[in-house]
Amino acid sequence: MDETTQLGTIWSQTLLDILCTAVRQQKEDETRGILKELRHKRYSREAVQKYAAKNLTPAELAFLTRLMKSSGG
Repeated sequence: MDETTQLGTIWSQTLLDILCTAVRQQKEDETRGILKELRHKRYSREAVQKYAAKNLTPAELAFLTRLMKSSGG
């Protein structure tokens, strides 16, 4: 893995962690913004949900799923 790929991977992981934090704090606008950036990076909805399912409670996951549906993510 070259340095650019490694940095991109680290940033993507960081985005997923920030997403989980935003969801835990019920920050809708911030969550939508992060989802938009993840879509731009070509993360599938399924990949985001799989990561979230490992890191969020069922209620938090429901919040995220609702936002994903309402924002087309």
